[in-house]
Amino acid sequence: MGVASSPTANLITHSGAVDLFQFKNGIKGSGPLGFQAGISTTSLDDDNYSPMWRIYLVEWNDVKSAKILETKSDIDFFRNNDLISVSIARPTNSDHIVNCPFIDPFQ
Repeated sequence: MGVASSPTANLITHSGAVDLFQFKNGIKGSGPLGFQAGISTTSLDDDNYSPMWRIYLVEWNDVKSAKILETKSDIDFFRNNDLISVSIARPTNSDHIVNCPFIDPFQ
């Protein structure tokens, strides 16, 4: 296919990967799992921006108490109050990094 081989690296704990939180339940919305849109810990203009994402899954412990969350601080607050559970995504029981750059539609 003409694709250059690249050695694998353990990015799951590397600072070259950043966190992206996706919702497994709660308020229906445009997120990839059918619920609210995800929350990232970086943006295109951040010095530490990376297209390499460590995906976390957020799940409301009681769906009836679901609210729209907007920031990592919101996630931390609700997790610390035992209202949500947060776990790293591990499809096929292995570490999972997604290479998915943000695109600015206005450039």
